[in-house]
Amino acid sequence: MVWPCVKQIGEGSFSKVYLSSSHQCAIKVTNIVETEEEDTKLRIQSSLVRELEILQSLKHPNVVQLIGSNSNLSHNQVIMALKYYVGGDLFSFLVYYKQQNNVNSNLLRAIFTNVVSAVKYLHDNDICHRDIKLENVLLCYSQEQLAEIGAQNQHQHQRNPETETVPNLHSPLIALSDFGLSKKIDPVDPLLSTRCGSEDYVSPELLLGMKYDGKENDCWSLGVLLYTMLEDRLPFDPLPNKPVRRRTGKNRPAHRIALISWDWYYLKDDSVIDESQRLAKQVVDRLLVKRSNRATVDDVFASRYCSEF
Repeated sequence: MVWPCVKQIGEGSFSKVYLSSSHQCAIKVTNIVETEEEDTKLRIQSSLVRELEILQSLKHPNVVQLIGSNSNLSHNQVIMALKYYVGGDLFSFLVYYKQQNNVNSNLLRAIFTNVVSAVKYLHDNDICHRDIKLENVLLCYSQEQLAEIGAQNQHQHQRNPETETVPNLHSPLIALSDFGLSKKIDPVDPLLSTRCGSEDYVSPELLLGMKYDGKENDCWSLGVLLYTMLEDRLPFDPLPNKPVRRRTGKNRPAHRIALISWDWYYLKDDSVIDESQRLAKQVVDRLLVKRSNRATVDDVFASRYCSEF
């Protein structure tokens, strides 16, 4: 299968992503030969095979859509054609959106609910993602369109799918992407040991090298994601009013993650925030805790914060 490409739109350690000439799909090309270390080659091959197998089994409006693939591991190359999401990633959108000084609470609420819906679908199928972060949430609409959807639909709560003609807050807004670290879980023996993911988003148990439940780790990452969407900063970074010291010892975010030491800053005072933000804080408070007390994705999906959308 051949997909004519127009331009490169992304690049990773071993992959490059191109936009197809039809603008309908993104072509991800991974060349394993670029690393000479045999262990690294085997790890990347295993990750790619697992990612393809999982993506081929998934079908959900909030999960990135695999269109086709062409793998030739004997030639150390794997090509995947994925649906192209025009809005880029959630991190870039939040940077753009915050600059507009007109943050719509319902839009953020709908976006997060979309992410939770995707993760619930994965967990219902005994799959954990293990790399949930802003950069792996892709937008179905351009940044300008998404901001306009939020502005036009902020008071629209009733939905009639038969008469919908324009996107609104109940439409699929995002797609969860990058399944390179995802894992099919054995329900009989669900604990994992591989340390992976982005340090700012991983759970304390994973960070400390303990055996961990992949679903519980995903739920922690959801807490970090929502906190960051609300506060425009990561929960375990130094507070803005504290002097910045060297990131060593107890000053490192990893140390605070291990201790689960975090606090609200901009949203600390409940008397000056809206109801949506108060509900969002309740969700984060149930996720960024030790695993024995951590909410499940079903708990989050059923919460008052998510139930609206």
